[in-house]
Amino acid sequence: MIQLSVNVSDFGRMADVYENVRKQVPQALVRAINWTGDKARTAAGRKLSKQTGLNYGKVRKELHTKPATPSDLVYEIGATGGPISRKGISVWCTAMAPASRRCRRG
Repeated sequence: MIQLSVNVSDFGRMADVYENVRKQVPQALVRAINWTGDKARTAAGRKLSKQTGLNYGKVRKELHTKPATPSDLVYEIGATGGPISRKGISVWCTAMAPASRRCRRG
């Protein structure tokens, strides 16, 4: 004869674990979105710096972000500022310069 016994007290504990995980999912999503958004902001700043000949600090100052929240799972990157004078920008450090004449950056 086969006898089977089930201790149902473990089911209550498992339900609690799953409920706690369910509550933590929005915060985990926010962290993942913000981490990825920060990486995208850095990549955009570096690329713009290289294309324009401006140093990264000036470009980064003009990039503004709005991080995601649990109620709004959107990370926004915006740029402000207007035309920049060419004073202080080396023409040879831009993507428009001939490849043989572009300044080299590490």
